[in-house]
Amino acid sequence: MNTSRFAKPVYMLAAFLLATAVLWAAIFALLQSTQREAMQRATTVGQNLARTVAETESASIQSLDLLVQHFRKEWIHHRDEFPAMVEWHREFLARSSVVQVGIISADGRLAFSNVQGWTPVDLSDREHFKVHKARGTDELFVSAPVLGRVTKQWTIQFTRPIFDERKQFAGVIVFSVLSPALERLLKVFDLGEGVIISLARFDGQIVAHSRDIAQASKVSLAGSHGLLSDEPEAGEFQRKSYIDGTMRLYRYQKVTAYPFTVFVGQDVPVILAQYNRLRTLYFVVGALVTALMLAIMLLLIGRYRKNEEAQRNKVKFQEELHQSDERCRLIAETIDAVFWSADIFDRCSFYVSPAYARIWKRDISSLESGLHPLAESVHEADRQRVLADLELKKEIPFEHEYRIVHPDGSVHWIWGRGFPVRNDAGQITRYVGLAKDVTARKLAEEKLSRFNDELEQRVEERTTELQAANAALLDEKELHEALIKKLEEAQNQLLQSEKMASIGQLAAGVAHEINNPIGFVSSNLGALQRYSQDMLKLLQTYEQAEGSLTSEVQEELARLKHQIDFDYLREDLGKLLGESQDGLQRVKRIVQDLKDFSHAGDSERVWANLENGLESTLNVVWNEIKYKAMVIREYAGIPDIECIPSQLNQVFMNLLVNAAQAIKDKGQITVRTGSDDVNVWVEIADTGSGISPENMNRIFDPFFTTKPVGQGTGLGLSLSYSIVQKHGGRIEVSSVPGEGTTFRVVLPLSR
Repeated sequence: MNTSRFAKPVYMLAAFLLATAVLWAAIFALLQSTQREAMQRATTVGQNLARTVAETESASIQSLDLLVQHFRKEWIHHRDEFPAMVEWHREFLARSSVVQVGIISADGRLAFSNVQGWTPVDLSDREHFKVHKARGTDELFVSAPVLGRVTKQWTIQFTRPIFDERKQFAGVIVFSVLSPALERLLKVFDLGEGVIISLARFDGQIVAHSRDIAQASKVSLAGSHGLLSDEPEAGEFQRKSYIDGTMRLYRYQKVTAYPFTVFVGQDVPVILAQYNRLRTLYFVVGALVTALMLAIMLLLIGRYRKNEEAQRNKVKFQEELHQSDERCRLIAETIDAVFWSADIFDRCSFYVSPAYARIWKRDISSLESGLHPLAESVHEADRQRVLADLELKKEIPFEHEYRIVHPDGSVHWIWGRGFPVRNDAGQITRYVGLAKDVTARKLAEEKLSRFNDELEQRVEERTTELQAANAALLDEKELHEALIKKLEEAQNQLLQSEKMASIGQLAAGVAHEINNPIGFVSSNLGALQRYSQDMLKLLQTYEQAEGSLTSEVQEELARLKHQIDFDYLREDLGKLLGESQDGLQRVKRIVQDLKDFSHAGDSERVWANLENGLESTLNVVWNEIKYKAMVIREYAGIPDIECIPSQLNQVFMNLLVNAAQAIKDKGQITVRTGSDDVNVWVEIADTGSGISPENMNRIFDPFFTTKPVGQGTGLGLSLSYSIVQKHGGRIEVSSVPGEGTTFRVVLPLSR
């Protein structure tokens, strides 16, 4: 028995089994890694979400708690004004979802409610009342959702106890918040599929749920992880839900400063959904790869056996070769193409199939001298190329297309192919080939080519039209954007004008109201000053006559003078009246500066002096500047110009305030003026932080600001730029970072 023929197949089988074992081991290792990554990813998402929700809930509960404490303080100290105060906050409370502010007295009866038609119902059986009365400590309590006896709505009660002056329990203040309010805080997060969030008290009562609070509030989480005070602030566990029985991975986070815990539950089937899909895919791929390896092994074994059979069949093949040649000849004579064969050593030994006569329309006897007559009927333009191929000197197959001319003058297209035939030694011994009439195909290709050319031309024309239309649309879009930008600038300027008009009206009203009392106070002080001078003259006369009085009266007068410090009183009285007069003059000057700054209702150009406007503006913003900078005035006595003073005062105010805000600790602001034959200019320079080069080209853009959020709108310089432009002027700016900035406003003397 020859065992060597079975050795190679056995080796192939062993290799197949080893490769299969390695493949499936890798698949199971990859699946385990994928499962661990899925659970770890879910843990990370749950941890981040629980922390975020806990921080959000803490802030929300703290806001309501502070509100409760504020209203409790108002009840304790201003009980008579409390109803009006609650009514004044009604709209704010409604936005906070607070439908009732109630006060429960120590005996459990409702003592106050902002709900219309309330009655002093007995609320002593309410959970929050019992808890506060039993505890005796000042702690926030949040109830489970309850149906209010006064509001008739499902609400959550935020309550704190009220204590009297002896620190004795005196009642409870109640904020009734709509149940959906806390749920909305949970639903603002993008939870994704299979994720739920619950907010529970430490006693296990659920007060908010991202899906169904009505069902969740009936379930107690008492004893669950995350509700015990000695447990960590955050943790993780896996169990079936107490609400719907779904297996979930839970991540909990305790709410800072309040006895609440946030639970984020993720459905385990959803977490492992991708893992399950990959497991199915890996199993299918593993099975396919195993089947492929098995097929390859069987193929190799089969090929091995075929090679052995090939040796046995070689002799048989040689015998059948002659029969095959004969069959090929019969086929060549019947196909609708010219088959030819030629010996390269004997050019007269060749064969051409009978189809030649049908395709070339020539007698086959014309080919007795060789293959070259095939090219005699070839179109003159293709003849040399065809003759070169028929020399049969190429060692690689050739393929060509060419035209032939029939005896009747008609032109036909021929497709031809030839390839060498080699012997066992690799030597070329003969060439064989085919030639087929492809006139119909060529005509169809030419027609298709013309159609494609026409189609490309149409597409190009249409593309040109679309590009032109697109360019027009882009131009229109740019025009619309420019119009929108101008509209925004006009709207901002209108708002600023309205604001200045309002300030002007307010200033005019305040000035009118202040000037009246200032008038009679000033008049009274003048009269009082004259009266005091007359009284002092009278007292001086009495002093001169004091020597004529009795010694007892003189002693009593001396004692009284010493008691009231008469000498200091007589000296200080005039100073006090003089200082009061100076103070009244300063008040009148400030009121006048405020009127001059605003010019309520002024929209017409008038002749005005910019230095007076600068002084008025400095007085208005002096409180903003005096703690930051020393103001240096370098006025050149410039002439009056035709302008709208209130608008230019607004420009000066923006530049002065910006200069003060650019100074961090203490600095200097210099205000200069100057003029020539055509223009006047106002220059405001500061020693602040300066403007960085990358921001220099953007400082006049609307809404651009480098100030923190809430401390600047970014409209001041933009509006100032527009105002100066409308006056036919310009704003120049120079800045050195770390040293300061200088703004120069250049304006024409007249329009």
